[in-house]
Amino acid sequence: MVVRPFFAHVDGSQAYLEGELARHQPDLVILTVTTFPFAHTTIEAGFRQRFGDRAGGAYHRVASGLDEATRNRGPLARSINRGSRALAKRLLPSGVSASYAAALDGTLTAIRCLARLEQVDAIVFHGFVRVPTRTGGALSAQGQLIRSFLAAVSATAAEVRIPFLNMQQRAGGIPANWYMPDGLHVTPQAHQEIAATLLRSLREMNLMARTEAP
Repeated sequence: MVVRPFFAHVDGSQAYLEGELARHQPDLVILTVTTFPFAHTTIEAGFRQRFGDRAGGAYHRVASGLDEATRNRGPLARSINRGSRALAKRLLPSGVSASYAAALDGTLTAIRCLARLEQVDAIVFHGFVRVPTRTGGALSAQGQLIRSFLAAVSATAAEVRIPFLNMQQRAGGIPANWYMPDGLHVTPQAHQEIAATLLRSLREMNLMARTEAP
């Protein structure tokens, strides 16, 4: 099994995808799609937009160092992590990594690229994300974008006859304890369930053998 990062919203993503497919010639491709680039703001993205890539990279190193020192290291360390992040969100600029249009166009282009490969089985996979709502339960503008994105992905996957596995539609919804306290990152338990869901679906579609080493 070969795992490669793929960011559909960045320049050159199509050429990168085609190059990786040609290099590895897989039997099965699982394309993971995400709403994160356009639906969630980050301080790193805000730094890059306002001050440039060097400043964004510097913030990334500081934030990664803080996480390494405090995340999953006991109650006091977790409190420091949460407090630092909350303060940073209030004081520092934030922004999205990409526009909705760029993320959607890149994702749909990638799906159509996979559909052209006659000798390759493909699955489009989306895990889950907390969809923001307004007071009263109506979807926020951000939530409407997420729903619109997933609907477009589902329609395009159906059009080119590629299965779309979307855990957002999980029966019973997504348990609250699958999210970290920040409401964005997911817990180890959630990661285990994501893997189990994907493997179960591969078996149901008789594709399991394609993920196993000879």
